[in-house]
Amino acid sequence: MFGYVAFIVLGLVTAWLPLLSLIFVARFCLGALDAFCCFSSLILLMEVLEPKRRTLAAFGIYTVWGVSVMLYGGLGYFIRDWRILQTAATLPGLLILPALWVIDESPLWLIVNGAPGKPSRCSAKGLAGTALIPS
Repeated sequence: MFGYVAFIVLGLVTAWLPLLSLIFVARFCLGALDAFCCFSSLILLMEVLEPKRRTLAAFGIYTVWGVSVMLYGGLGYFIRDWRILQTAATLPGLLILPALWVIDESPLWLIVNGAPGKPSRCSAKGLAGTALIPS
């Protein structure tokens, strides 16, 4: 959750930084956070989904990402000022914030941090399509 909030805040701050060197540092941090957010989302999705739906879900995540990158070029054609373009591209990220409180925790994280009953409830969704007996 911290990564998504930091990504949104840093995206908005980057658009209005006055110095080019600060913009470069902020864009580097945005690139690192982008990889962090994408990979952690994919891993969490793979942990909680049943196996037969994992491929389709991963395909869906990266298809949405690819389409949004293509649309960003079209948005840049209509919004010529890069500061407003950066702000306009970052603001839709606010739509995901309410979903962060609904998403289940990672079962592996719960096991490592000693919440014994919660991982089995979260993993029950992921194991729904398998014939394995949870132990």
